[in-house]
Amino acid sequence: MVRRTFRTDGVEGERLYKVACTLPRERVPTSTGKQAWSEIFIRKVIKQDVYKPNTVKEIAKIASLQVAARLDPEKQYGLVMVPSSWGHH
Repeated sequence: MVRRTFRTDGVEGERLYKVACTLPRERVPTSTGKQAWSEIFIRKVIKQDVYKPNTVKEIAKIASLQVAARLDPEKQYGLVMVPSSWGHH
């Protein structure tokens, strides 16, 4: 859904409303299995930091040095914040 939305909204220049109408027609369910998509939900998903490109320098400010050291400085990366309640194993 995210890849499709970026392509449709960004590259093809279509509005989120059209994306929200197209996904059910193509039988793409939401994460909860519903067929109804809302523009608000789609906007929230694509604005999450995980889809924002971050440089190694930006990641080094919030991640451990060990993590940043393994990354290619020529590339950009998405971030996923893991709740502390998940614990570490």
